[in-house]
Amino acid sequence: MKRCLLFFLAVHIFALAAVAQNGGQTPQNLTLFKDIMNLELNAGSQVSDNKITFNCKGSPWGSLFSLMGGLLEDDTAYVLEFDYILECEPSAENYIIVVVRDMNFKKNDFASSSLPTKPGKFMKGRVNFKTLKGAGGYAVMFHMHGKLKGEIKNLTLRQADDTTSFRPFSANAEAFDESKLKKIPTGAKEFSVDLPTPKNGLVVSAADFGLNENVDNAAAIINKALEHCRKTGASKLVIPRGTYKSFDGTQIIVQDFEDFTIDGQGSTIIINKNLRKSGPSTLSIARCKRTLLENLNFDWDWNSNPLASVVEVVGGNDKYFDIKFLEYEDFPQKDVRIGIFSAYDPKTKSVGIENGKTLAFNMFVGRGKPVETQWIASNILRIKTKNPFEAGELYRLQHSYYEYGCVSMLSNTHLTLRNFNIYSCSGHAFTVSGTQKYWHFDNVNIVRPPNSERRAITTTADHLHIAQSQGYMKMENCEFSLGADDCINMHDCSIIMDRESDETLLSVNARNSYLYNEGEEIELRQDDFSPAGFTGKVIEKTLVDKERKIYRVRLDKPIPEMKGVYFVLFSKKYDTRNMIVRNCYFHDNRARGVLILARDVTVENCRFFHNEMGAIKIETGFTGNSWCEGYGVENVVVRNCTFDTCNPSGSMTNGYERDIYMGVYLFTDPSYRKTDYPILRDIMFENNTFKDTFGVVAVVTSVRNLIFRNNTFSNPTPRKNPLKYRGCFYVGWSRDVSIVNNKFVLSENISDLGVYIEKGTVKRLKIQGNSFSEN
Repeated sequence: MKRCLLFFLAVHIFALAAVAQNGGQTPQNLTLFKDIMNLELNAGSQVSDNKITFNCKGSPWGSLFSLMGGLLEDDTAYVLEFDYILECEPSAENYIIVVVRDMNFKKNDFASSSLPTKPGKFMKGRVNFKTLKGAGGYAVMFHMHGKLKGEIKNLTLRQADDTTSFRPFSANAEAFDESKLKKIPTGAKEFSVDLPTPKNGLVVSAADFGLNENVDNAAAIINKALEHCRKTGASKLVIPRGTYKSFDGTQIIVQDFEDFTIDGQGSTIIINKNLRKSGPSTLSIARCKRTLLENLNFDWDWNSNPLASVVEVVGGNDKYFDIKFLEYEDFPQKDVRIGIFSAYDPKTKSVGIENGKTLAFNMFVGRGKPVETQWIASNILRIKTKNPFEAGELYRLQHSYYEYGCVSMLSNTHLTLRNFNIYSCSGHAFTVSGTQKYWHFDNVNIVRPPNSERRAITTTADHLHIAQSQGYMKMENCEFSLGADDCINMHDCSIIMDRESDETLLSVNARNSYLYNEGEEIELRQDDFSPAGFTGKVIEKTLVDKERKIYRVRLDKPIPEMKGVYFVLFSKKYDTRNMIVRNCYFHDNRARGVLILARDVTVENCRFFHNEMGAIKIETGFTGNSWCEGYGVENVVVRNCTFDTCNPSGSMTNGYERDIYMGVYLFTDPSYRKTDYPILRDIMFENNTFKDTFGVVAVVTSVRNLIFRNNTFSNPTPRKNPLKYRGCFYVGWSRDVSIVNNKFVLSENISDLGVYIEKGTVKRLKIQGNSFSEN
């Protein structure tokens, strides 16, 4: 099998000088495909003055070309632009990704963007990024995944123009009359979730079916007890308090029950599965009505098969590096999986530090070749690849990511989980899908167990992932912590579609095909999320490409013209809305606290602490080869919450570190593309306390009617890399934004306070009544 070989492009010194002297004020085309040295091409590739054509295959990854060191200046914003075309068939497996990377591995990638594709059509590519010190060691790299045939031309690299203006807050400003605010978001409506109404007093004990602390097939035994409950119409299953083992991979199945209770009486079920495989969740709850699960815990077998480890880099060179497992004299799992390294903070005993790195070796089971390793001591492992780290650095090394999951919920109504703990699991802790409606989490926690050791992680993916639902979730008195991804991600799924004719659409890839099953009612949006003026029904779904799983979808009425590259398809069946999150604590996790891609949402009296990449993300978006999430956001209230040391890693959007992000992603995530259509609207943050916002408080884009009122901001802690915009706001492509009556505590760690405004994209921005104080 032929492979696309790595080759380097070196730009002539005169071209580099031209960029530096030009100062980046106007686009400067660099004839990068003419001034080439040390170029290796696979058979069939050709280079001319301003373009490169390629026809090559990765396994699954390959490299198209790289622009190596000396190209970039320190502390400078850049724009990379080019035209490209792919002639290959559209696929989630075939794409180009542009990466700006420190080749000394001192930092995370400064930009990483998959390019959207439409076969046979030239597309505009653009990547925005900003360098730090040491930019001479950066490389701009075009990688490929899968099999690609195409062309890249007109590659331009320039320093980015400053497109923002700054409006400072006025000192000693008079209070703003809030009665002048036209539309106040109200958030979710209060509602109740029904508990079981027992039809009889019949109670079944799992002990009667052989459950005891000596067996290792607890799930299979519990399933026998559940089947007996179904046959006899019992109202409750009791699991006598104990610690039970389930090591055979069996899933506990709670399906099609009505008015039923499972009482674990404080029991803990320990799970162990092969982390080099994937499979179903530990517990499935599906199509149940008025069902309660309470007093039950789940955990993992850490003694023999750890999910993650705290490691120290103890040496290395350009061929290998060595890590020491700090919590073990003899690491128990010698066939250890090398998954994801995340910089570790020994003070908080969690990930998330300033200038920290995250590096993935094997995120997904079965994808790519695992890195070669060798044990050189009972707790020291040699990883045979170029050392990307420095001696003495600490990391949490994940041995699992998405593989299994703990609790999956599908299409239940009036479901309650109460006094329910997940101490650790492989994959998402909780998932929700289907038409689930009305569910309640009360004192549901994802935490380290009491008095535990060697617990570097709880869940190895999201804490709660809502893929689709019909809404009405109430989550109260919960603590989510120490997981490897977002605490809550609430959304519905969309998909991009191509217009084939006046009556038919063609799918672009195999994702989310359930959205256009026959009989489904759908809505079409343009690819800037503006309405296409179409709501209709699928009357026929035909498989036209079995290998790629591409479908022709026939609709019941004429399809309007596309204004862009694709349509975005929303399902009318799913509607994640009326979500209440109250009195909860989200902390010390990788990624974000809460992702809100829903309507009618209230988050109140919650605490956010040390969420690695930011506290709250309010967004909607789609990509060409991965996730497509959200149908817009409307009527969201975040009140009486505290935000402390969120985004310690310095995650950026639009070139700004931020605690809160509001915006869209179009074709890629993240994307430089924005939309003027207000797909996000009616959002309010009130009476919150923000401590140590290390960047801007919020990046705000594609929003209509945002209110930030009566919040308090303080920044007592200095940073290694102080930012001039710390404590400010950024607003672009938005209208009717009000930042009023907030209190800012003065500090030597902040300078000018105000709002950075994207020129020409913001209408009716109100900044009034904000005050400064010494404490």
